[in-house]
Amino acid sequence: MEIVLLLILISLLGIMAWQDFVFRSISWYLFPMLFILSVLYNVMQTGLNIFVFNFLINFLFVSILLLILSLYFSIKSKRMVNIINKQIGLGDILFFISAATFFSPVWYLFFFLFGLMLSLLFAVFFILLKQKQNLIPLAGIMALLQICCTSWVIFSKQHFFYDTGILNWLNV
Repeated sequence: MEIVLLLILISLLGIMAWQDFVFRSISWYLFPMLFILSVLYNVMQTGLNIFVFNFLINFLFVSILLLILSLYFSIKSKRMVNIINKQIGLGDILFFISAATFFSPVWYLFFFLFGLMLSLLFAVFFILLKQKQNLIPLAGIMALLQICCTSWVIFSKQHFFYDTGILNWLNV
């Protein structure tokens, strides 16, 4: 059952990445599917209490980040700015929330930052190719990164639900 869920997650993430790279949008129904399957898998592995704790911290992180981003653009333009579909796509936000179900807080922070760095490299790559690129497929890039993480879980049997492994590795 575990492998089947992970393979379905990889398939969904692959479809999301493909849609974001090709169409610069993702079908809305893929987000609840990803969310539900990730929740199901995480709860099966950790239990409801650990899942809820991890998800709430990750959700709070995303919410604070989006609030800061909104405040930044509002102060910059000297009026209230709705950042959705102007500075960041709704699909990107929905993906951040869906991905928050798959990781513990420290792992999510690493996933999030590494995904943003990959997106920045993607943008620089297109600038160097002198191709005008207005939209960066952020959710698609992060979906590819989550495919790598999910594949790691399949092959190593090490999950991203607990922070102890990474904290030990970082000597914290």
